Amino acid sequence: NLPVVETSARFNINVETCFTALVQMLDKTRGKPKIIPYLDAYKTQRQLVATATDKFEKLIVQTVRDYHATWKTVSNKLKNHPDYEDYINLEGTQKAKNTFSKHIEQLKQEHIRKRREEYFSTLPRTLNTLMSNLEEIEHLNWSEAPKLLEKRTDFHIWFVVLEKSPWDQTEQLDKVNDKRVDRKSV
Repeated sequence: NLPVVETSARFNINVETCFTALVQMLDKTRGKPKIIPYLDAYKTQRQLVATATDKFEKLIVQTVRDYHATWKTVSNKLKNHPDYEDYINLEGTQKAKNTFSKHIEQLKQEHIRKRREEYFSTLPRTLNTLMSNLEEIEHLNWSEAPKLLEKRTDFHIWFVVLEKSPWDQTEQLDKVNDKRVDRKSV
């Protein structure tokens, strides 16, 4: 006449119920334990995790707007926030850090996309200013045309030559006030 409680420590399903049932069996003054079937408890736990995940992801999106943010800084800032605490308790710090890292990567990719759009929007005007006479380059092949551009006296006003490439892995990525185009990205 012993109750059977299916549990999963990995997914935190019925663990508390199991201990509560054990205590209630030992202490007859308490009421009869209510044993929740495993599948029902599993569904409830997954819903709890899904809700906590949604709230945590929204919290990260609202809080972190700069891809230079660090996990240490953000986790310290959020450590007393209930949505942060719930997620950490249910899923753990590593999953929270992974969610944060994915968000940081999305922010960085969005920044790169915007910078690339800026480059492409200024490129026609830049090339038109440097090469107003297209007859100068009609006879050149692709590798000769950039060399001719580099010889222009105002080349460095419109272009920046980076030592490393690709440009989105250099300091130039964060120099938002420098509107010059990386020569290698053209």
